[in-house]
Amino acid sequence: MVSVKQLSSHWLSGLSRRRQVEEVRKSMGFCPQFNVLYESLTVAEHILFYAQLKGLTYEQAVEEMEAMLKATGMGPKKDSLTKSLSGMT
Repeated sequence: MVSVKQLSSHWLSGLSRRRQVEEVRKSMGFCPQFNVLYESLTVAEHILFYAQLKGLTYEQAVEEMEAMLKATGMGPKKDSLTKSLSGMT
């Protein structure tokens, strides 16, 4: 839990928000309250987009995409548009 004192002192989880910006960013997440899938993008394109948004280079994003597709079993769906996946309305 982050205290008010930590925030006002520019510290977050023991990291300086001013001097350790990259480390702070790595510890933060993204949890939207709406659908973050774009119907015109494929499964692979989504992973690449969000990986690069998080700061990975394109090459690192490709490696992350391949690992994620393998880990989730979504490899066969990598070129499918997200609107074709079950659960999309």
